Amino acid sequence: SVTHNIFQHGSAEMLFLGFYGPTTTKVGKYHYIADNHFEDWNQNAINPNAQETRIVNNTFKSGKVASESARGYLIFEGNTLENLGGGLSLFNPATVIGNRFIDCATNATVTAAVSVIDFNDGGYGIGFSDSIVSNNTFYNAIAAGSKNMRAVSTDRIAAGFYNDRVKICNNVMFGQGQAILAQAVRKSSVCNNDIHLAAVADLVTGISLGDALDVLVEGNTIPYNSGTVNYIYDNFPWNATSNNVIAWNFVGQLGWIWGLTSGVGVTTRMPTLTNNSLTPNVKNFRNALVSNTAGTNLTTFTNGTDNQELTLLYTTANTQLIHDAAALVLKGAVNVTPA
Repeated sequence: SVTHNIFQHGSAEMLFLGFYGPTTTKVGKYHYIADNHFEDWNQNAINPNAQETRIVNNTFKSGKVASESARGYLIFEGNTLENLGGGLSLFNPATVIGNRFIDCATNATVTAAVSVIDFNDGGYGIGFSDSIVSNNTFYNAIAAGSKNMRAVSTDRIAAGFYNDRVKICNNVMFGQGQAILAQAVRKSSVCNNDIHLAAVADLVTGISLGDALDVLVEGNTIPYNSGTVNYIYDNFPWNATSNNVIAWNFVGQLGWIWGLTSGVGVTTRMPTLTNNSLTPNVKNFRNALVSNTAGTNLTTFTNGTDNQELTLLYTTANTQLIHDAAALVLKGAVNVTPA
């Protein structure tokens, strides 16, 4: 355990633990680093080369990087990081929860306050699978001269490598140019984040996916910003994405929407009503697309249940809802053609 210390003015790393070598090397376990103050250093405040290290309730101020990833299953919780060149550099599984990042990644070459880096030197990194970044707050993280500063960014270790089962959820983010970039992730989720983007010159994006497979993006809130280019973007920056679910998110002036505001290669998995059906089946549907390819007078829905709520999104102007007091009751008793 390392607790209740003050570390200041380090020329390199302030606290080095374990043995620096490939993942096959026997390393230490169960280090506990809590309630310390780190200030003014030039490399990493903590380099915890050990498994299952806990870094809890420390303060990191006016230095470079607070901590590299441990050898596996780092817990980084309840810490305050302020005015750092970079926040966290991670290349092994980690839980990052309940921290405050204030003006982190002030160095323009650093990509994110929480950065999963492309690192496989000697087999030290095993990837960010089974990791959680949750319930953190990120403030004003834009680096001077940088338009794309992110709160959280994941990357690959090698071609064809993916970080599986990563959860980036329930964070609050203020002042980023691109809040979340999820690259090389599979079977992961980006959910329920509250994102307030900065009004910088360009590339202002709330959530971006790149080479991402089977990722759920749902319940995120990204309020209107006059400089925003994309609120949610798929297929960034290089390889095609597939089978991602971009579900209900609150974006800009559009409110709660299903799907993307920009991008390609997305599968929404929202069901579509039978094409050109006058009485489409809505059994077990809560939301559905209406994409009729020809003029269709929709007179009622079949196989619905009492108290079933149904939200329809119309992708064409080919549908007219027909008022019928016995079958389909419309406001004002008039037919409606959704625009």
